[in-house]
Parts: sequence; C-alpha cells; structure tokens
Amino acid sequence: MELVYLLRSLPPTKILGDDFNCVLSQADCTGNMNYSKTLDKLVCGLEPTDVWATAHPRAIYTHYTPQGAARLDRLYVSSSLSNRKTCVETVMAAFTDHLAVSLHITLDVPLLR
Repeated sequence: MELVYLLRSLPPTKILGDDFNCVLSQADCTGNMNYSKTLDKLVCGLEPTDVWATAHPRAIYTHYTPQGAARLDRLYVSSSLSNRKTCVETVMAAFTDHLAVSLHITLDVPLLR
C-alpha cells in the first residue's frame, strides 16, 4: 500500500510495466496459478487500465515453460492514455525467455519541420 500512496503523487498520465512474475486470475495462466495479493492491491489502488483488457478475445501469454504458460509481463496505463492505445502486441526478444510487450499509443504533439 506504500507504493500506491507514493505513486498517487505522480502526474495523471502513467505507464506502469514490468515482469511481475505473478498473475491476477486463472485466465492469465495455464497450469498452477501464482496469484499475487500485492499486485492485486496495487492495481486496485492505482486503478490503471490493463492494456490487454479489450485487446484480444483469447488469452495471450508472455512466458512459456514445459509446465504451462502465463502472462507475467504486464503493462498498465492511466485512464487518460487508455483511449489513445492503437495497438498492443507481443514480440520475440532474443535477450530474454519472455515475450516483450509492445504498446503503441497516439499523442497530441506539435509536428516540427
């Protein structure tokens, strides 16, 4: 809960991403579920939007093992950015055993010539 308190003072536009090594529901994994009460409290406290929430009708996983698959790598955005999302996808990355999560958003910035 301290992290939620500390992060509330940041600007309203936030992107929070990490390899959390845990899941919030059985839909995020196959096999054994490594549920995290701490991540659940963080998500409830900050009220971010999960970028996968409406992106795909089927389960997407970012880490595969012989025992199963899980969506351990997550990206959350503030509500001010959620409607600016244009695409979210997983990408193979040679430097890790996880799939990288790529988020594309649009921003209103002046075009410099």
